[in-house]
Amino acid sequence: MPDRIIYHNINMPDRITLASVSGIIMAVIGFISYPNLFSPSPLPSDLSLTSPNGLICRAHQKMASIQPNAVSLFTILRLDTTQPPFVPTEACLYPYGENYEAARRAVSDAWMASYKRDGNDLVWRDVYALAAMVLLNDTTRTVYMKSVLPGMDGKKKGDGAWMKICDKYYREVEEK
Repeated sequence: MPDRIIYHNINMPDRITLASVSGIIMAVIGFISYPNLFSPSPLPSDLSLTSPNGLICRAHQKMASIQPNAVSLFTILRLDTTQPPFVPTEACLYPYGENYEAARRAVSDAWMASYKRDGNDLVWRDVYALAAMVLLNDTTRTVYMKSVLPGMDGKKKGDGAWMKICDKYYREVEEK
């Protein structure tokens, strides 16, 4: 009975946040425990499964396996990085940034909207979950927006620029 009372004392936004965090944790556990689900090729090392660049590359690999011309994790969630709350970039990356909460909310809302659009398609659901996992995590979002997106700017976006970034990352992991 006490558990029920405690649950009823949690307000709705906190329940949604708790459910989102629980979902992300479950996705990460599944992601790590069954790595071949996302890519037919083996990863160079276990380090690449949990590092920010490893998570980013896995999300892009999964996205490219079903949408070869996909641009970025933001665009797959139908988010525009040239518009608030994602500009200025520094304002959405860190908890003290003025757009931090709005950026996280935008990603969460886009993720939920994607489920409403394509929720019955399990392959797309995985792509949306991976994209959201990368963009909701402070560290991976920072790495993505500061290191990966600038390398994908302009005309390079559709030509697999992310593959060059990930190939470089995997080579560095193999050297360690």
